[in-house]
Amino acid sequence: MKWHENNWKSPFTHIYPADGYKLYVRDGNDFANITNSVELASYYSAILEQGNPSDEQYNRIDCNASANYNDMLVTVNEATEEIQLIHVTRAEITTPSQGTKIVITGQCK
Repeated sequence: MKWHENNWKSPFTHIYPADGYKLYVRDGNDFANITNSVELASYYSAILEQGNPSDEQYNRIDCNASANYNDMLVTVNEATEEIQLIHVTRAEITTPSQGTKIVITGQCK
C-alpha cells in the first residue's frame, strides 16, 4: 500500500496499492471467515469470478474524526499472486501543532 499525501481540500485519506499490486475493498465481516491459504485463494477466485474491477484506492477514512471501521483490503501482487488481507478496524485522528495525524489500526493475514 502507498500512502498518498492528501489534498488539503479532501476530508478523506487516499491509500493506493503499491506498484505491481491490485486492491479490492471488501466487507470486513469476511475477514474472520478466512482462516487458511486455501480459503484465501478461494475468496480471491470468487472476487475474480464476480468480475468486479480492482479499486484504484481506499478512501473511506474520514480525517475529521476518530471512528471505528469494518473494511477489508485485499491486496494482490500481480507477479507472484501473493494475496494479503488487511482488516481496518479503527482510525485515530489527532491534530498536533501542524497538520493531522492519522493512525489506522487493524489486523492482517
